[in-house]
Amino acid sequence: MDKRDRAVGVPLGLAALWSVGLVVVPFFLSANGAIPDSPTLVQQNGIKFLWLAGIPLLVVMAVGLSLWRYRTSRSRYALVVAWTLSGLMVGVALVGILTVGPLVFPVAVLLIAAVTLVVSDRDRRHS
Repeated sequence: MDKRDRAVGVPLGLAALWSVGLVVVPFFLSANGAIPDSPTLVQQNGIKFLWLAGIPLLVVMAVGLSLWRYRTSRSRYALVVAWTLSGLMVGVALVGILTVGPLVFPVAVLLIAAVTLVVSDRDRRHS
């Protein structure tokens, strides 16, 4: 693994860590804030809630796989998939700005950073 791979791995790793937090925190976070003995988000909304919370993690894995595919085979389609999924995460963050948007926004920014690093690396090598 060279410096370029590590540079791309940092934002991807941080996005994955934040996404895992989105899945784990609802087990401990009270749905009513600081009220003692109130149910957690998972207790109140059920396990189906985790599917929604897990979507950013699935997107991070898909972008990571697309970037890996692009770096190994120079597949233009893999880069298009990475940009599209990253853009969709930005869209979700903006649409849900009053609900889940602020929680998803760091993932979106980190994904854009990872894709940008791969593209800038490509441009640097071809110039």
